Amino acid sequence: MELIKGVMENIGVEETQMEKALNLDSGLQMFAVNQYPPCPNPEVAMGIPPHTDHGLLTLLMQNGVEGLQVEHNGKWVIVNEIPNSFIVNVSDQLEIFSNGKYKSVMHRAIVNDKIRRLSIAMPHGPSLDTTVSPYSNLVKCTTHLPAYIPMKYKEYMEQMVIQALKGKPILEQAKVIITEFQQILKVCSKPRCGNERTGIGTLIGAIGLLGHAVHWSVHGCVPGDAEISTQARRRTSGPLD
Repeated sequence: MELIKGVMENIGVEETQMEKALNLDSGLQMFAVNQYPPCPNPEVAMGIPPHTDHGLLTLLMQNGVEGLQVEHNGKWVIVNEIPNSFIVNVSDQLEIFSNGKYKSVMHRAIVNDKIRRLSIAMPHGPSLDTTVSPYSNLVKCTTHLPAYIPMKYKEYMEQMVIQALKGKPILEQAKVIITEFQQILKVCSKPRCGNERTGIGTLIGAIGLLGHAVHWSVHGCVPGDAEISTQARRRTSGPLD
């Protein structure tokens, strides 16, 4: 919880706002133990394929045997273990809630031919019934549009399993890709747009789930002063280390 508080403070979200938006008092915590025995041909095997985690943050402990790799600039980089420490991975719900300020870590687990590796993964997420979307204070009228559709955490996890079987990462499907501005901005005839204090980040979306168009309106100032009407479609990751 303290780690999540620190992350939220860094993006300007107060503790009470975070707890209200994510219902962390009823948040989901999981505990997964993985064992990777020595493999005679590690170059043709994979411990766990590339994926991102579904929650907010994932804490990872290892038995001193390295095997975690993260994707960085299109390359796989081994994560060197620091003795007596946790590895903390940013996960999907934090990327969505922060509107992309934090990026969910794409990672995988590899095997070796000499020694057994053990890992304990502890993902932490919001309440299963919480609908997670970009936090309103991080969405602006003319900049920083919502980059992800709102989705209930429970449904996100269900879709994660379904889409993983299809080879389609759910986080990518949750992203909103603006393909065309039908009305780029109906900017205020009066220079009143930008009054963030009045709730410019409030989103009203008629959201078509899984493949349909998304019609967003971002309201601030006075209704109608600043509206963005877009035809957007969603593109749309599985397991834990």
